[in-house]
Amino acid sequence: MRRIDENISVEIKHFPENIEKIIAKAALGTFGKEMSDKELENALPHIFNESVARGHSSLTTMPKMMVKISGSRVWDYFFTAVPFTRALMMSTRRVGYKEEDILIPEGIKDERSIQIYESIAKSQFKVYEEMIKGGIALDVARRVLGFEFPSYGMYELSFDTAIELAYSESKYLPREINTIAKKVSEVVAEKAPNMYAAKVNCIERFSSNLYPFPNIFSDPDLSKLELSKIKIDIDDNFWRKKETLEKNYPGDRKYYETLPHETNGLINIRAPLELSLAAYNELKRHSTLEIQVESIYNSIDRINRRNIDTWIYNPHELNSYADIYKKSIEDSLESYHRLIDQGVEPRDADYIVPQAIKTRVIINLDAYNLFHPFGFFGNRLCSKADKELQQISLKLLKEIEKEEPRLRDTIGPKCKIGACSEETSCGWVKQFQLWL
Repeated sequence: MRRIDENISVEIKHFPENIEKIIAKAALGTFGKEMSDKELENALPHIFNESVARGHSSLTTMPKMMVKISGSRVWDYFFTAVPFTRALMMSTRRVGYKEEDILIPEGIKDERSIQIYESIAKSQFKVYEEMIKGGIALDVARRVLGFEFPSYGMYELSFDTAIELAYSESKYLPREINTIAKKVSEVVAEKAPNMYAAKVNCIERFSSNLYPFPNIFSDPDLSKLELSKIKIDIDDNFWRKKETLEKNYPGDRKYYETLPHETNGLINIRAPLELSLAAYNELKRHSTLEIQVESIYNSIDRINRRNIDTWIYNPHELNSYADIYKKSIEDSLESYHRLIDQGVEPRDADYIVPQAIKTRVIINLDAYNLFHPFGFFGNRLCSKADKELQQISLKLLKEIEKEEPRLRDTIGPKCKIGACSEETSCGWVKQFQLWL
């Protein structure tokens, strides 16, 4: 069993050359000014310090870099939720694990805690492996696992975000997150020292400006979500524009492409969801979807006070494996609390929390995510999507249509345009082809 810090790596895949001079010249150009290369070299610290401190964030948000990051599942859950970033991640829906892949966090040090951790991690894997051998899909089996397995991917982010993330340390954040964030920011410090110094100076003297994002490793006292009923807010102009587009593009896929753009800002649906951590990790990949999520520590606390069947995802595909699936989750949660009793910090113990436990989320759906073929509903209603998210999307769609019947037949899977973009079709597209 390897320590997580032995598995952490940050490898530069792309970093723009001479970026400081390029950006500085562009900034001077906005004022109609020019400098010689020598003058510019001497002026770089002043240009970046003054501009960044005054809120001219474009100087550090425009340049981007791409890195390959390796760590545990934890970094995926945290970093891919950060706005204005892009990631291409290893898919645990398609790639399996081996027992030797198990990682252990730095904070678990004493012999008894290591024994508890190692025992439950191996037990989780045994159930995972048994389910897969029995024909259960990876997509389902992976939910018994915690965060203690490797994850890697390509990650693109701005210099600004790279530096901001290095200041995200909290007693609720797994140490791995800060380790990776610092390694990424060190790349900027080495390659663009003036930009780095200016941004750090701004953060330390004034304020961080990292845009809010969903974080399951947040302070549990500050992230409790009060779930309310679905709330639909529609401007009267929405219906007028919708009617006009229906006349302009009768039975035409152009209707679905145009509707989100023409009605942007005129419709918003706020919806509460309860879904597994695994499904949440899929959900947050919709970068245009506004998401609030409670802390994982709220989710853990709740499941101990209520019936476990209510707060774990139980896939119907489990069949004869339903009992060992549930028992594995119960054992994992018991081991989590045993680690806490041993003095292990929650941010280290949470690596063995199964991804099957449910968390609370609130999403805001705009016109794009409601209507566009590749928005939230377009993607998640597809039969090839994560089954849990598909079920949740279908349920949510029914609630929306019940509250606002006039939206019926407007929201649907991406094949509603009359064409299927998947490699193999489930046949659902045929019913839409009859309409078009």
